[in-house]
Amino acid sequence: MKKVNLKSKVVPNITILYLEDDLIVRNSIERTLKLVVKNVYTVSNGIEALELIQTGIKIDFVISDIRMPKMDGLSFVEELQKRGLNVPVIITTAFNELEYLTKAIDLKVEKFIQKPVNLKILLEKVTSLSKDLIEKNELRKKRVQLKNYKKAITLTNFVIDYNVQNNITCFSNGLGSY
Repeated sequence: MKKVNLKSKVVPNITILYLEDDLIVRNSIERTLKLVVKNVYTVSNGIEALELIQTGIKIDFVISDIRMPKMDGLSFVEELQKRGLNVPVIITTAFNELEYLTKAIDLKVEKFIQKPVNLKILLEKVTSLSKDLIEKNELRKKRVQLKNYKKAITLTNFVIDYNVQNNITCFSNGLGSY
């Protein structure tokens, strides 16, 4: 049996919200997730998840069961989107009901995992999604830096911008654009 080195897969600064009504499954998956991500919050239904989010914690993505008491996973995702919280979601389900799957697709759920959850598949998806999120955040930071650099150069240097027809589109003499 080949041993998996989880230390190389750890993705720092990622926070997962995990919704699962089965306490044994929830605790087991939580322990597994904590091997690869920094923070894992667990709740037993969508209502508890919304209450947790209202406390102000930042969630990078959600893993949710579909069928739970009080508020199911898809209703929770729908409520998240209504509130403008468009975070990636992985759905776990023991059911192959077309109605649930169709609604999940309409809600743009990121991935599906069939129950019982294969931990290796779960860790691969979590690691992949975490790395994607980290790359998107880095790209967003680089865009802001680039915009700030361009502004600094325009305000402190003599800059002329041309369009594809070689017409001057911007002229700066270091005191701002004219």
